[in-house]
Amino acid sequence: MFVSRISFGGFSCVLGALGLFASQVTASARAETQILYYTTFTDHGAAPQECVQEGAIVRNEIDLYDHLDQWRWIIVCDELAWERVERHLGRASDGRGAYLALTQYDQRLTYIRATLVLHPLNTSPEMQVDHTIRHELAHILLKSGSCEDAERYGRSMLERLHAEQALFAELERRPRNPTAASR
Repeated sequence: MFVSRISFGGFSCVLGALGLFASQVTASARAETQILYYTTFTDHGAAPQECVQEGAIVRNEIDLYDHLDQWRWIIVCDELAWERVERHLGRASDGRGAYLALTQYDQRLTYIRATLVLHPLNTSPEMQVDHTIRHELAHILLKSGSCEDAERYGRSMLERLHAEQALFAELERRPRNPTAASR
């Protein structure tokens, strides 16, 4: 079992051995990316509304960036469920900080600690959901266990996003010339 963990508070990051994936980043990755829910709050299969809201936030963050297809993101809805995930993966809290995400590369899935999506432990950028998603995506895309590489690549992902948004905003401000496009 290959597991990654990002933990802030002690700012540690541990990542297990990585498998290689044949999959490429594709335009259809959104359709092939699944958002699933795990909760101890209900026994009839429906995720609590707040958890569904957290899942929508995670989905929006994932969709901002290139990502692998056929990946599953499991939104762990409550702290009891998160503790069960940690135990199941052999990653019980080390007391140095809060695990925000756990990834199983061989299973092509990432667990997100949903309670920290809407209620981060503090206001530092590293504790925000956008940082967590970029960090995990960077590990996945780079197939690298290096947190330094994931942080560096995550920053470049954010810079590219901002550059694209600025370009699109500039293009939207320009007057449209329909005859120029037909040439």
